[in-house]
Amino acid sequence: MASQNENGFTEETLRRIWKYNFVLPDGINENTSPFDTTLSSHAAQGKPQALPVPGTKQPGYSEIYRNQCSPDKVISGYHPSVKTFYDAFLTVATTYPKRDCIADREYDQKLKKWGNYKWLSFEETAKRRTKIAAGLVHAVRKATGFDPADKKYIVSVYAPNCVNWILTDLACQTQSLPTVCLYDTLGPHTSEYILNLCESPIVVCSLANVPRILSLKHKLPHVKVIVSTNSFESVPGQFEPAGQSKKELLNVWANDQGVALYSLNEIEALGADFPIADRPPKPEDIYAINFTSGTTGNPKGAILTHANVVAAIAMGRHCLGKNFKPDQVATVYSFLPLAHIYERIAMCIIMSLGHRQAYPHGPVTEIFEDIQILKPTNVNMVPRVLNRVAAALRASTIEAPGLAGAISRKAHEAKLNHLYATGSPNHPIWDFLWSRKIRKKLGFDNLNSLVSGSAPLSKATVEFLKVALAAELLQGYGLTESMSGISVSQPEEPLAGSCGAVAPTTELRFRDVPELGYTANDKPFPRGEIMLRGPQMFTGYYKNNEKTLEAFDEDGWFHTGDVGTVDKLGRIFIIDRVKNFFKLSQGEYVAAEKIENTYLANSSLITQIFVHGDSTESYLVAIAGINPDSYATLANKVLHKRIRPTDLAALAATYDVPEVKAAFIKALNGSTGNLLQGFEKIKNVLLRFEPLTPENDTLTPTLKIKRPAAVKLFKAEIDAMYKEGPLSDSGALNSTPKL
Repeated sequence: MASQNENGFTEETLRRIWKYNFVLPDGINENTSPFDTTLSSHAAQGKPQALPVPGTKQPGYSEIYRNQCSPDKVISGYHPSVKTFYDAFLTVATTYPKRDCIADREYDQKLKKWGNYKWLSFEETAKRRTKIAAGLVHAVRKATGFDPADKKYIVSVYAPNCVNWILTDLACQTQSLPTVCLYDTLGPHTSEYILNLCESPIVVCSLANVPRILSLKHKLPHVKVIVSTNSFESVPGQFEPAGQSKKELLNVWANDQGVALYSLNEIEALGADFPIADRPPKPEDIYAINFTSGTTGNPKGAILTHANVVAAIAMGRHCLGKNFKPDQVATVYSFLPLAHIYERIAMCIIMSLGHRQAYPHGPVTEIFEDIQILKPTNVNMVPRVLNRVAAALRASTIEAPGLAGAISRKAHEAKLNHLYATGSPNHPIWDFLWSRKIRKKLGFDNLNSLVSGSAPLSKATVEFLKVALAAELLQGYGLTESMSGISVSQPEEPLAGSCGAVAPTTELRFRDVPELGYTANDKPFPRGEIMLRGPQMFTGYYKNNEKTLEAFDEDGWFHTGDVGTVDKLGRIFIIDRVKNFFKLSQGEYVAAEKIENTYLANSSLITQIFVHGDSTESYLVAIAGINPDSYATLANKVLHKRIRPTDLAALAATYDVPEVKAAFIKALNGSTGNLLQGFEKIKNVLLRFEPLTPENDTLTPTLKIKRPAAVKLFKAEIDAMYKEGPLSDSGALNSTPKL
């Protein structure tokens, strides 16, 4: 495994990377409880949350912004005894050994159904991770001769969220072994690229992924051990002829490929027979290499250290501390992929505070079955899910006919006015009469807060969900390279839409982007590319000096590629992307991502949209993924039909009807008000249900649009839209077509 100096980084590249320095908030010492989340004070409501540092403005750049609670220094930790994630987990396991830690649902073979969650305590988790660590080390040593005491290697993990994923991650930390994650939507070529780049000798994966790795083995010279997170045991009562069990068949295949095959249970038993002492990591040691899903070319592996993790935990404690009290154990549902840094750091934050988290039993379409059983207090979400939840709730409440709809509209109006006046999503009367029923229906009986990341949510959606669920909905901003979030909006903010202020663990400034018309001198507040620096920032791209050097400027500031601004409170707003722009035939420059985000943030008609323009054309077209609930209402109104939102086949029959498309364009453009200029609004559209997916290679695994791939896939449809010409958005034909 390559260290930073072995990555081929030049002296200039190393000079630009943040140097580790352990800095604590004022007033923290050995006598401070490591579970106290009240030490980083939030600004009072209406007071600045982040401040420009006087005297730091330079030509082409804004002043440097820091959090108001630490304007003189950037924080990198939260307690003197915790300098690695290994320390953080050990602190909890020794302080609260009997507390619940992690859980999966059990499958009842007799009833053929999933049952309740089965919890492991922190003490049980600690014991199992130690045995698994010893087993992993023994298996790799036997297959390769490698020993982490002499040669650190990278453990690859290729499995969905589950208890065994967490146990593997914690086990690797006891031996200072970094991990790298693979996931289904990467595809075989990218998985092959990552495994070979990292020279990983071992892959811990789900049983379903064992054949995928074995089928690639002839291209993976470094892989010598495969560990299944699932048991190989047959279902009780199921007959399997001798020599034809899963384990026997896979063993034959593995032996042919020169691979040792184990289940995680076998690894744990091996570790019990051959125990080894912990080799704790140092802050500078690599915790993980997280590959960013680039929209073109091979992904880049962001090197993330234990120091980065601790800084990110400190960020989470500052931003989310009000929602996680030390004496009130939170129950967190973790369904977003742990392979992505957003959910992984959420796991680290929750675990460091001694709270418990549980994992899904199956696909994302069944998460609310889990939620009904678990009744979580906190859930990490993404707009793709929240938009659907909001649309379904609107349809059954404030958009419903009759008395139920009237009561819902009255409750919604009263709670919304209360939210604007106080910032609180709670209401003394309507929480009990209205929100309580909604929460119970979803399994959110105990819900405290939701956190959303990865893309913007509309102001209307944030406000509706806050009042309907009587819970906080917080939005954050961050990247893989910043160890996830560097900001999260505060609870009880009356006005929705921001990503909150930069946390005490990072500093921020804006760089002029004159080609897009953004400058640090813009009024009333600076606008430009967001530049980040501090202890949360990654320490380079694995074995990629060129991209690392490009990522940081001479003063160590990281180029995010995101264009943003702040308001009078210092809260961050994302408004554009640096590179996603093109020129139309009449000379106007168009920023596609800004337009897409504007549509997504202001219209409930869509769940995704890809805006396209061409230098030979004078207007924009789009590929839009419809939100069935809102779209059905529009289509039914135009066509005088009664199509149910769940009848996707009937909805699909309306997608190409000119009257529907025209009404859709009118409603979509109308939702943006004056946020878009005329040439920035689409004039024709292709309607589909989820046209953009990782499976058709138009989305990255983190759901960013791969523009060249999308243009290639939809070339015929784009050409047809331009041939059809601009659709009227002011009215439809007089006659109603028969479907």
